[in-house]
Amino acid sequence: MHTLPALSGSEKHLLTQLYQTSKLLLACLILQLPFGLWHFRQGPAFALLNIVIHIAVIAIVVRMCSRQQFYNARRIMLFGFMSFVSLAAIIWQQPGIPYFLLLGTVTCGFFFRRKELKSQRMWAAAFALMFIALNLQSFTSSSGLELAVHVSNTITLACASLLILYTLDIHSKRRWLHMLASQRQMQERLQQLLPPVACSPAQSMSSGETFPIDSCAVLFADMAGYKSLTTKLDDEDIVCVLNALYQRFDQRAQLMGICRIKTNGDEYMAALSGAFTSRENQHCDVAEDMLRYARQISQDFCQVTSEFSIGVELRIGIALGPVRGGMIGLQRPAFDIWGRTVNLASLLEQISPPGFITACPQFYEALSASKNQVTCRKGVALPDGPGYALRFTTNQAVDTRHLNTELKPGRSHAIMRGEFSTE
Repeated sequence: MHTLPALSGSEKHLLTQLYQTSKLLLACLILQLPFGLWHFRQGPAFALLNIVIHIAVIAIVVRMCSRQQFYNARRIMLFGFMSFVSLAAIIWQQPGIPYFLLLGTVTCGFFFRRKELKSQRMWAAAFALMFIALNLQSFTSSSGLELAVHVSNTITLACASLLILYTLDIHSKRRWLHMLASQRQMQERLQQLLPPVACSPAQSMSSGETFPIDSCAVLFADMAGYKSLTTKLDDEDIVCVLNALYQRFDQRAQLMGICRIKTNGDEYMAALSGAFTSRENQHCDVAEDMLRYARQISQDFCQVTSEFSIGVELRIGIALGPVRGGMIGLQRPAFDIWGRTVNLASLLEQISPPGFITACPQFYEALSASKNQVTCRKGVALPDGPGYALRFTTNQAVDTRHLNTELKPGRSHAIMRGEFSTE
């Protein structure tokens, strides 16, 4: 059995408009039957025959619309409307009937896609030319100024109808471009809530969906002295400082393919894994890249605190191990990671001395070129029992060539310069 190809979203929308218009036109033709019967009693049956034939034609169009035969239904409906009005104008000899063709000139634009602009304009021109021909035919007996005025009005009305259609097309195009830009903006915002995983965004990760990640470097960073700072600065100033920091941290993360997970006050959480990275080749040295990132944001932190003249320091904790990632919850779900590795990274950040990077042994073992940069080993009480953590300094050279270092602290910059310190 032959099946019709499935209609696209825009074709279904146009089909609905055609279907509703055809039903309305069918109802109007049925209401014309009494006039056709009256004309039949007075003389020839042309008027009644015209109405009956076109009722059947539009009924066929309605039937075709219900079967989703859009293109044939559109063609028959437009031709049927034009032929009915034209024949009615010839039969009834009423000067107002041809003006219905101007309605066809304007409304035919609502049944074509943007890709069918040529066909749309051909139909609109056909309606306009038919209107001019029928309208001028009814004034063959006129002459002189009356004929000139009538011809001028007829052509002006036809051109005005075409101009209205053109204006509607322009407005529709602008609206479509605006909707397309809005859709892209929404998609970009949605991507910010998801990890740069090769498969997940394409599969539209939904709330409640999680997946295991075998090896992931998790970083926590926060300010030492933040509570003291909040007692001396108002909320606007605190937010200004945090925004300046997180913008730089995010720029670093984007350049290095690191996923910013979330922030909580002065706490910044990021992660890196071979399972998710925004790098095109999807390859990275997880431990080395995360250590380099930690040192870079430490340098950024020092620059921001120096710019704002606030006496706070940065603590960083890093852990490497398995985690589980995904999206959970109902309200504004965003990608997150969970597991012992996450808890360990948070603990290492809390016990890290200000100005140092504290990491777990698994992270140290994964390093390929920076093992000799360990400052010290520290015995700590880890979640799984006694163990040790390793500390790295943050005073490594940082490449700032690709980072936008311009700060715009605004009013808070003037407020905080040189006035407060948490030391």
